[in-house]
Order: sequence, then structure tokens, then C-alpha cells
Amino acid sequence: MDFDFKNILGQFQKMQEEIEKIRSELSTKSITVETGGGMVSVTIDGNQQVLKINISQDLIESKDKQMIEDLVRGAVNKAFKESQNMIKDEMSKFTSFLPNIPGLNFNI
Repeated sequence: MDFDFKNILGQFQKMQEEIEKIRSELSTKSITVETGGGMVSVTIDGNQQVLKINISQDLIESKDKQMIEDLVRGAVNKAFKESQNMIKDEMSKFTSFLPNIPGLNFNI
């Protein structure tokens, strides 16, 4: 059985190009999550970069340091989780036709 390495390399190059396209598209997408009934909101993009953190003036004026820290931490964690789900959803469009190969990771 002969393998066409040139063809295989070409296929891998196409896969890499598709992954880069997905990465580029993800960088243009963002999600915003809230905690504390909207007292804290965090916006994160598809590359998992925090774009914005908003803390309501009422919460700042409360001077409740512990509550502010808890709400910010909760919003950031929730935003990262939702961002990871967004990445998985986008990647599933690409990887759904690929066989399940243990250890194959596209580093998205």
C-alpha cells in the first residue's frame, strides 16, 4: 500500500488553514455575562481575552469589597466557561467529520 505523502501534507495544510479561519472568526465574536442581577458584567471574546468588566456604581458605593470580589470572580469564571462552550461549538463544525483520534488536539 503506497501512501501519497504529498496529498496527506496538503490535507493537513488545508486543515490548518481551516483552524486559522475559525480562530479569526472567534476573535470577532464576544459574549457578555452578568452576576449579581447585573451589578457586574464581563465581556470576553472567542480568543478568551477579557474585553470589558463593568461594575455598577451602586455596587462600588456599597464599599463591600468581598461582594465586589465575589461577583467579579463569578462573572469572569462564567464568561470563560461560556467562551469555552462557544469555541467547542465552532470547532465541532470542523471536527465533526474527523475520526476520533486519541491525543489529536487542534489547540484552539
